Amino acid sequence: MTKRSFFLFFILLLTLPLTAGAQQKKCRLCDPPDPPEPPAKEPVEDPLGGRLIIGSTAAWNNSDFGRSSFSGISTTFLVTRNFGMEFTLELNSDVIGEIPMEDDERRVEVRFSFSGLWFFNGIQTKKGFSPYGKLGFETQGAVVRHVNATDDTEDVSIPFALQIGAGLMARFGFLNFGMEFTAISPGFSVQNDLVDGSLNFRIFVGFHVDSFLWILLLPLAFA
Repeated sequence: MTKRSFFLFFILLLTLPLTAGAQQKKCRLCDPPDPPEPPAKEPVEDPLGGRLIIGSTAAWNNSDFGRSSFSGISTTFLVTRNFGMEFTLELNSDVIGEIPMEDDERRVEVRFSFSGLWFFNGIQTKKGFSPYGKLGFETQGAVVRHVNATDDTEDVSIPFALQIGAGLMARFGFLNFGMEFTAISPGFSVQNDLVDGSLNFRIFVGFHVDSFLWILLLPLAFA
């Protein structure tokens, strides 16, 4: 009886590991499968194809002081397809080349403007023409130097003046060309003298980029 009991107990010890392994295997088969990994998201391309437009400008101004020409830089940020913000900084040709406006005077002028642009049909994202309206303000520092025996100077800087106009942009891929006409309102100079308004014609060449670091290259426009 003892031998028989010992034999049954030995058989039971041998079957315990096999039974436990089968139970574990059965439990693993009952577990739900791991969910599949979500597919990697592809980077979303900006539909405007570069919201920042940087470039150089050339402008001609007709005022009560005569005609003058400017060259400068511009930066436009496209907030939406219809609305953008433009910053420009321009120097009068007298600053660069000391070209007299008239026989008896020279005008040294630096002007800065900030404007909102509204593209009537939305700016083209690849290629095409985009007409727009423009409204903003301008500030300019100007000194008229009369070439005479005393070499007198007259400060006609205008801290604030409104500007309104319209223009047309032409886009070809990342390149951007344009022209515009603007009217600058009369304003009061720093000496509280009323300075008449003027008409302005500007052309510009730029390109679309997606990083503000490209602005560091704008000083090359004056090189």
